[in-house]
Amino acid sequence: MKNLTSAYRGALLGLACGDALGAPVEFRRRDSFEPLTGMSSGGCWNLEAGQWTDDTSLALCLARSLVEKQGFCAKDQMQRYWRWYSEGYMSCTGDCFDIGNATHRALARFNLSDDPWAGDTNPSMSGNGALMRLAPAVLAAHGQQTLIWRWVIDSTRTTHASPDCIDAALVFANILDRVISGESLRSVLMNPEHPGLPKSTAIQRILNGEYLHLKREHLGDGFYVIEALENALWACWQGEDLESTLLLAANLGGDADTVAAIAGQLAGAAYGEEQLPKAWLKKLAWRKDITDLADALLALSQQLEAA
Repeated sequence: MKNLTSAYRGALLGLACGDALGAPVEFRRRDSFEPLTGMSSGGCWNLEAGQWTDDTSLALCLARSLVEKQGFCAKDQMQRYWRWYSEGYMSCTGDCFDIGNATHRALARFNLSDDPWAGDTNPSMSGNGALMRLAPAVLAAHGQQTLIWRWVIDSTRTTHASPDCIDAALVFANILDRVISGESLRSVLMNPEHPGLPKSTAIQRILNGEYLHLKREHLGDGFYVIEALENALWACWQGEDLESTLLLAANLGGDADTVAAIAGQLAGAAYGEEQLPKAWLKKLAWRKDITDLADALLALSQQLEAA
């Protein structure tokens, strides 16, 4: 039987570790930097080794909302995202120093209208800012399929409501939930599924498993949501363990922190927290807080399932 505590902690700690690994080379062209081998400092945000960006901050906002509200509350989630943007809430530096265009516009709309369903449906606004934070919604609803899909869609469309963003979220959530349920990551990657009817055609290349055969040089930069998922799944397929998976993802450059954060959620759940290098965890900002939130999400999922 799968160790759920290890899987839940692995998913959130893997997200944060991937984010922190990729942050120093975010926006850097692939192979224009010395390959990453571990936690490092610097980059465009001049972070210390182990500090993370908006990916982890927003995931923690979502996780905290789910735990404190004992369920899904879109308005509370958006209020926390706004506090992160305006006050530095859930930022390991105390400031919002990195925000995607789609998230920024959604928060501006929410601040004016108080309507939490602020995501843009325009296909041109298909960034990866919802996918990077998504694991807490899947972890909290694990064990209840209908609830998972509803929470995944709703937590995505608060900031990213395009067809590609919804499709990517559902395929990601299906993979994560199946891994937590005990399927091996490699077997799931060989047979990705969409738990419904895709809203656009772009996701088909993921469902066809094309990433299994892609060469590294043919991967995109990861800013577009389908590419971000594709790159993360490629790293999960190519990696031999959790450490190599996250390094493969981060060393792709481009939107390195987000691609590695997405890979970290999946591979972290699959391999468990024990496979994260101790040297990384020692440097990781807010390690205890992240671990405690993972445990709280597990407790919430068990309460919801038993209700």
